[in-house]
Amino acid sequence: MDFADYFNRIGLQRPQGVTRDTLAALQFAQRAAIPFENIDVLLGRGISTEPAAIFTKLVTQRRGGYCFEQNQLLAGALTELGVAHRLVLARVWLGATEMPAHTHLAVVAEMAGQAWLLDAGFGGGYCPPLPLVTGSVASDGEGARYHLHHDPGIGWILDREANGSLVRQYSFTLAEVFPADIRLCNHWTSTHKASRFTQLLVVNRVTAAGRLGLTGGDFVRVADGRSTHASITRDRLGPLLADEFGLELDPADTAALARFVEAVNA
Repeated sequence: MDFADYFNRIGLQRPQGVTRDTLAALQFAQRAAIPFENIDVLLGRGISTEPAAIFTKLVTQRRGGYCFEQNQLLAGALTELGVAHRLVLARVWLGATEMPAHTHLAVVAEMAGQAWLLDAGFGGGYCPPLPLVTGSVASDGEGARYHLHHDPGIGWILDREANGSLVRQYSFTLAEVFPADIRLCNHWTSTHKASRFTQLLVVNRVTAAGRLGLTGGDFVRVADGRSTHASITRDRLGPLLADEFGLELDPADTAALARFVEAVNA
């Protein structure tokens, strides 16, 4: 894996030193250049969690991926820059009515004696790097605020505050994560009928002004705090994926994905 190709892919010059601003720039550049997407899940091709396969897909083949791919790629970049870090498994609380399973992967980096939560693979929004300290707060490009605190029972908790409402996003501990753990969690997330990623198309990326998102047949553009929505039809799907997300797909793959868009719009 040549990480010169990675930095070229995300449009960022390789940093000469690592600071808080470096971590923020690295995470943002990856989320802006490499879209979050579950296309291979829907096409039944499976998701490899091997770092070399992830690099080939997201960097060489210029595709996107979801958390188990995105954050392992980010972790590889941190290794390349000499930043100590660990992968952490998280429980996603959105829509949960009981203790959820581990279905998300994030990164905790260590720099100058301070731990930082990094996440280039949480498709529901964009949380800038946060110091692992109770009371940490950061704002995204949409004006929402992310809050981090520690609970003795379930570990670190990330909340998102928007329009006066505080919504729990996910929780995690610093327990050691092994490749087998990632493979198991990825298998459920990419194959189980209860996983949202096996049911509808999800593609998104951040921009300097906000974000772009495609969920099922609904395309949203958030820019400078304002949202616009559009319904996507079969004939618009391919051009949208190419123009807005940089995903040039085979026409047969686009046609297969269109079925999921039409099912939502029906």
